[in-house]
Amino acid sequence: MEHAEPVEDAAQEAPAAQAPQTTHARVQASSQPPARVVVETPGAALLREPARDARRDEASEGDRIVPRPELVRDVRALWIAVMERSLHPSEQRQDNRRLRVLLPDMQPTSLVAGVLTVQTHPSLVLASRGVADELGQLVRRLVGPQGVQQAGGEIRVVIEEPAAAPPAAAQPNPQEDAQRIAEHPLIKHAVELFGGKIVGRQVRKRQEEG
Repeated sequence: MEHAEPVEDAAQEAPAAQAPQTTHARVQASSQPPARVVVETPGAALLREPARDARRDEASEGDRIVPRPELVRDVRALWIAVMERSLHPSEQRQDNRRLRVLLPDMQPTSLVAGVLTVQTHPSLVLASRGVADELGQLVRRLVGPQGVQQAGGEIRVVIEEPAAAPPAAAQPNPQEDAQRIAEHPLIKHAVELFGGKIVGRQVRKRQEEG
């Protein structure tokens, strides 16, 4: 009997010892913030798609070229449009870098029968001819199909060197002229015959026929 009582006491004490652990665990579980669950309906996702598409359309609208057929009648205005378009962000690509580098040294001279003649520095002619097709594509995009038809059905670029400047006319030298005249045999004989001297020369105007 003496041994039964301590055993019962130990059995009664065991639940009491376990109770605080159970309570502590329950407090910890209740202290965690509740998880947030976001449910998105298919309609909400569809509402965001038009806004994304609108931004994409705005970007593509800025990259789109509005054709200007009237440019084929004004080479200067056409070239201004070419230079402005070459600076557009959509044209800043690695594959057309050489064209953008060579453009500032080019100068158009005429657009006749579908041929856009462009002059550049003699040292850049060979390199510029390598981008002539690319330049022609840009011009055709700027003027549009209607402008191409007005230009003769096609527009191609021809690169040329600047025309050589004509040699400057020699300035007359009065002393050399007087000496050359005095040494002429007929003039020299007349001076010796009449004992005169040369004081100047006068150009005789041709008489009009009829």
